[in-house]
Amino acid sequence: MPLKIKNIYPRSLAEQNKILPDEKIIAINDNKIDDFLDLEFYSSEDELKIDLLSEDGTSRSVFMEQDGETPLGIEPADHICRNCVNNCV
Repeated sequence: MPLKIKNIYPRSLAEQNKILPDEKIIAINDNKIDDFLDLEFYSSEDELKIDLLSEDGTSRSVFMEQDGETPLGIEPADHICRNCVNNCV
């Protein structure tokens, strides 16, 4: 399931590239993004191709280069753990 964006930080790469809150990240550099760990791992590359899905179902790709100083600036939506019927942790 794609990762929903909760917030975009001011003066970040995401803001500069017009990534919006409530969009979903489908993939980064063709790697599927399911959770915040995937986001952190795959966004560490110098060059990023981020595939996004808007609330209305429109998809688009954003290309950016990281400079090592400007943060990516994407705050993912809160991760909700699923509870099983056995009350597992």
